[in-house]
Amino acid sequence: MSFVTQRDVAHAGGTGSTASGIMNNGDMLSGAQSAERHAREMARELSHRTKNMFSVISGIVNITGRARGAESVAGEINGRIQALGRAYETTLDEASSGSIELGQAIRAILDPYVAEGRTIRFKGNGLQVPFQTVSTVGLVLFELADNANRHGAWTTPDGFVDLDWYWRDDALEITWRERGGSVAAGAAASPGTGYAIMDRLLRTAGGSIKRDWCADGLDVTLHMPSILGAGV
Repeated sequence: MSFVTQRDVAHAGGTGSTASGIMNNGDMLSGAQSAERHAREMARELSHRTKNMFSVISGIVNITGRARGAESVAGEINGRIQALGRAYETTLDEASSGSIELGQAIRAILDPYVAEGRTIRFKGNGLQVPFQTVSTVGLVLFELADNANRHGAWTTPDGFVDLDWYWRDDALEITWRERGGSVAAGAAASPGTGYAIMDRLLRTAGGSIKRDWCADGLDVTLHMPSILGAGV
């Protein structure tokens, strides 16, 4: 076994400051690790509080709906609240870094439909987007899924949705492709609150939505150029 002495350091061209430098680097590493742990703890606490907040809001909506005899309206509002809650709950651990994995949020938003046996083929990859994207994407996908469930592809046993997300021309694009449902019923039901919400959200976010009714279903493309600067 060999030992490095102060003289060895001096002969190697170093000084006492060399050891000090090593210690400083160690302190920096320890500080970074401590900051990372603190960020994770804060994210978990924020996740807990956010979950509670959504529960409180949902309760208020339910009580108000019952008091005013508007249970169906309250149910629609709560569907949107719960979709947002699922999206945020699964991504808050990543929020401290400023970006989240979009696919994780998308799957959480649509999980209830998958659990009910609706067919969704997820084709996107591990795309990273700014955390603030969650609200817009979450609500728009909820509206599309609700419409597919009521009037579109999922009204028939063989109906399905292909869902993809990717970068194109420095913008986020999400494509929603429905096949196998009642095209006429879906097209007739398209104007309404849900579609107005989608249009308003995307316009506010600097994006756009394009809907194409075709012979065998519906193609929707969401274009969001306002999230420039996010990494892939």
